[in-house]
Amino acid sequence: MSRLSRTGSLLLLLGAVLLACKQKPTDEGEPGAASAAPPATTPAAAAVVFNPGDQVDVEWKGDWWKAVVTQVSPGPQYEIHYVGWSESWDEVVGPRRIRPRTTGSRTK
Repeated sequence: MSRLSRTGSLLLLLGAVLLACKQKPTDEGEPGAASAAPPATTPAAAAVVFNPGDQVDVEWKGDWWKAVVTQVSPGPQYEIHYVGWSESWDEVVGPRRIRPRTTGSRTK
């Protein structure tokens, strides 16, 4: 293996390790961390606009969780609070992870 090839392999490995270290460890059943899952809503559903105080569902790791919109930023980006969870789980989500509240969403 050439020196250049070994250097490239080491850089790829280092990048993977750094990426893994940046991710926040969480339990599987807890909402709040960014999900690597593909978007769970359709483009039509993403056209809905929410306001502070709206009760919504937020997708996290394939499940929909009850939440409340606390702030709206341009984009739109929605700051949300998960119902029944501490503020440490609050996060900002885009329109592809948020939908109007349904009866099938989870709560703590």
